[in-house]
Amino acid sequence: TIKDGRYVVTVPMRHGKSETCAHAIAWALLRNPKLDTMYISYNATQAQRFSRKSRDIFVGSGGECREGYNTIAEWQVKDGGIQVFTGIDGQIAGKGANLIIIDDPMKGREMAESPNERQKAADFVQEAISRLHPGGSVFMVSARWHVDDPSGQLLRKENNGQPEYVHIHKRAIEDEGLPTEHAFWPDVRPLDN
Repeated sequence: TIKDGRYVVTVPMRHGKSETCAHAIAWALLRNPKLDTMYISYNATQAQRFSRKSRDIFVGSGGECREGYNTIAEWQVKDGGIQVFTGIDGQIAGKGANLIIIDDPMKGREMAESPNERQKAADFVQEAISRLHPGGSVFMVSARWHVDDPSGQLLRKENNGQPEYVHIHKRAIEDEGLPTEHAFWPDVRPLDN
């Protein structure tokens, strides 16, 4: 159980980040259906795509959604947990969460190269994190596009001289150049591909 945790998980593009996040939400709700979760991506369309996936996984694994409270942007499980899916341009006023997953708040290089777009995304990320329930956890899961992208800004935060966020970093090729060199996700992205 991860409680009161703050994590930045950096993984290369096209290595299953969003899929993993959708499964993580369903997994967490199956273990504690009272959790409120918030999933944020670079826009609402992307977030809602993974809302469907997460809800389908949850229901397909035996979870139940509350009738009459089941939109693609926000749904509630039968035992009370509210799930919010939005983009960095969305509204989260009045909402909070035990688990916040920020999945690739930067769409790509062009967005990341714009100081205004980087700051817009970083400001929204900070607003979302301010809505974390006591004892909750936040995961920033993203590819790195720029030294000052939202992940980079979180990684520079300190609390009493210690990093505020645990950094979990995975490369597409682990141990590159060594005899133990291997692909991070060999079934989908092998070294010879």
